[in-house]
Amino acid sequence: MRPPLLLLLPPPFNKWTTLNGARKLLKSGEAKASDFWVFCGYAGWGPGQLMGELERESWYMAATDSNTLLKSLAKQDSELSDPRNAGLDIWQTLMDMIDHGDDYKRLKNTPQAEFDDLMLREWARANLCFQKSSGDDDDKVDDSEKEEKDDSGKAGDFMDDLIKRASSAAKNVDKVEVGTLVRASSSKDYPFLLNDQEFHKSIVLVIQDNEMMSVGVILNLPMTSSGNKIPGKIPCRYGGAYGIKGQVGKPSFWLHLNKSLRDAKIGSPVGDINKEDGIWSCTSEQVETALRAGIAKPTDFMVVSGFSVWGKVGRGEAGGIRGEIWDGDFEIVSKDCVRPVWDTLTTQEELTPENMNKNLDIAETAWMASSSSLEDDDEEEEEEDDKRMVYNSDVSVKSLADDALKCWVGALLLDNPRLRKST
Repeated sequence: MRPPLLLLLPPPFNKWTTLNGARKLLKSGEAKASDFWVFCGYAGWGPGQLMGELERESWYMAATDSNTLLKSLAKQDSELSDPRNAGLDIWQTLMDMIDHGDDYKRLKNTPQAEFDDLMLREWARANLCFQKSSGDDDDKVDDSEKEEKDDSGKAGDFMDDLIKRASSAAKNVDKVEVGTLVRASSSKDYPFLLNDQEFHKSIVLVIQDNEMMSVGVILNLPMTSSGNKIPGKIPCRYGGAYGIKGQVGKPSFWLHLNKSLRDAKIGSPVGDINKEDGIWSCTSEQVETALRAGIAKPTDFMVVSGFSVWGKVGRGEAGGIRGEIWDGDFEIVSKDCVRPVWDTLTTQEELTPENMNKNLDIAETAWMASSSSLEDDDEEEEEEDDKRMVYNSDVSVKSLADDALKCWVGALLLDNPRLRKST
């Protein structure tokens, strides 16, 4: 459902109307088209929500009136209104108007403010920009997007990408079953930059797939609590948003990739594809027994708390993890890559503020190791994506996506929303 269109008539009218109401005003001659401001959707707050945000200083209070504010906004030069800049230039002007210019200057160059602005610009690019028609002026199209301005070229690129994705999906999507490893895509423009940042450069083990949903666990995000009293430090890993509540400190899913343990019938295979030489699941009691018997060491095991879900309701086989692969958000990891990925991940440690970057570097190394089976053209596409810059900045989208994952880890796993740069 599309958000409603609301039209505002600024001073001297000072009234809201609908699209039909605007048409009547135009027909009667009471207003002209240039008098209207058009809004798609609106913001709202529940009882007490806005007051709470004010108390947290999420908003500035200003003593002004709507006429003054709207007149000032109306005077903004059209060059300052590129949607990719997300209104940041206008916000700066308004901050000066309400005597908070010093606050703006103080915050402007802090790492957190710079990150917030970059994320907002990327959000605006994804949500507020529309495809240009041929013949439109392209003064506002920066170098990183000039290749998009030709409609025929863009359509050709789109069709090529669609055919490529369809071909890849046709070859691979039927291979997805319980026990499959999948990795966050390297062939799309960072699909998890703005939402679900925990999946950026993630490696996921599919543990369930039925007519209702696919279920998987993320393997490359260690948490702060080891969550066990078993000899040796086995870092507990964040598997996903489901099942986490009340489970930190009580890991729910143990894994191993060890021939001796398989031969000793420690656990059971995660899916039929892993019966002979793949990943097995086991219980904490079995882990403890194996460690005490000396047939395994702590680094032979992974333990995961929580899981991730992809629904299929209403989408059938086009939903679930197969749908994610079809959409290009995930890719299947070759069987040949499972062992190198596993061995890399077992070098991660229990998460702390001091080792966050080290753990994320290892996570990325494992993610890269899982891509050896990708075709050369996918790697070339990834390199092209790496070159795109955030609008009006010298920061690459790749760097911003990596930073967004760090912010997510800092906020959700370390309870420190401002933690991005650690030693």
